[in-house]
Amino acid sequence: MRRAFRRIGAALGLLAGLAILAACQPPAAQRVTNTPGGAAPAAGGTSLPAVSERLKVAWVSASGSYLPFWAGIDLGLFQKWGLEVEPVFTSGPQAVQSLLAREVDIAYTDGAAIVRAALAGGDTVILGSTTNVFPFRVIGVPSLQRVEDLRGKRLGITRQGATTDTAARSLLRRVGLQPDVDVALIQTGTTTEMYSALVAGAIDAGVMSEPVALQAIKDGYRVLFDMANMGVEYPTTALGTLRSLVAERPAALRAFIAGLTEAIARVRQNRAEALEVLARFTRLEDPEVLNATYDEFAPRYPQAPYPTEASIVTILESIRELEGRTIDARPSDFIDPRFVRELDESGVIRSFYP
Repeated sequence: MRRAFRRIGAALGLLAGLAILAACQPPAAQRVTNTPGGAAPAAGGTSLPAVSERLKVAWVSASGSYLPFWAGIDLGLFQKWGLEVEPVFTSGPQAVQSLLAREVDIAYTDGAAIVRAALAGGDTVILGSTTNVFPFRVIGVPSLQRVEDLRGKRLGITRQGATTDTAARSLLRRVGLQPDVDVALIQTGTTTEMYSALVAGAIDAGVMSEPVALQAIKDGYRVLFDMANMGVEYPTTALGTLRSLVAERPAALRAFIAGLTEAIARVRQNRAEALEVLARFTRLEDPEVLNATYDEFAPRYPQAPYPTEASIVTILESIRELEGRTIDARPSDFIDPRFVRELDESGVIRSFYP
């Protein structure tokens, strides 16, 4: 294993071993405080009713998809809207289980996990999504030229039911290959472990995201397909909560969406600041890797992170073979765009941009 990749793998591993977000406070010079008893300010004079609440938010990956969340914490943007956010780093399945048990207030995770919980009778609903494409590339050994060459080969995913699994199945079907029949889907664990499996010859290709994807390319492996160009909507980083919490704590959830959408604006408009946040939260130092991760994700963060019915259709189609309850499901049953719509129509989101 090459030394540069070992440094990246070690850095990503630190995120799971250290509760860095839980203890993180924005630097004093960057903190933005809200006027007690007043309204949370926004550029252009737009404001929302003041809140003073706390939310526990589970997040699940060291992917650049979560840069707006890290920026919201690091730059004090949630505090600006009167909200204390307690981040909890965990796995995707555990995030949804914790949400159902009311141990957290928001599960910031793959949308399919939230939809499947709802199909099973859970009270879950998606409020928005900050990455609405598959942010992966299929990267394989140099002898492969395109996705169709995977027939009879082994394709690495992280876990069955994870976003990489859904993305792989969707892509294979589109090119006329049957998952688990024409192409073996091999669970490898983390993306870092997937790359290790590729190097060791245990798989022929893998579904990877930045920064691991860049290192694989630098080491001579071939990009077979960029999944972000599939033209498919998918809520890779969905904001899941409970309908009961929407009824009980609308002000807190609205403030969270406001802080997150302002963080998206900051990330999109201030590259240098965003790269500093990315470096702090990933513990990465390589400028090439940091810039590539930013370039991969930042342009795709939506100004208004609406949950979309089209993305739910993608989920329902991807799990139809395994989940019979999708037959009568309506995409609108799994989303609640009220908070994004309120912020959008009131001009709050527009005020974040010059």
